[in-house]
Amino acid sequence: MTNPVTIAKIIALLGGAALGALLARWYDEFEANRAQKRSEYDRARYGQGLGPIAEQQASTRTILTPEDVKTSNPFMAWELDEEKER
Repeated sequence: MTNPVTIAKIIALLGGAALGALLARWYDEFEANRAQKRSEYDRARYGQGLGPIAEQQASTRTILTPEDVKTSNPFMAWELDEEKER
């Protein structure tokens, strides 16, 4: 006779495999739809004579002012002062 624990393990593995297949299919459809929308967007831009642009993403870069550079890098401050004199 088979052990009930073994049957439970087999059922868990089969359930995990089925769930993984469903998630993979969902993700594949999601990416295909995203690529299709991007293609249509680029095609519309080309039709207007414009080039493709990257999707807007939140910027994580900090914008530095010349004053920030002077306080953080004294060598750069010297170069900035020279440019002002010109």
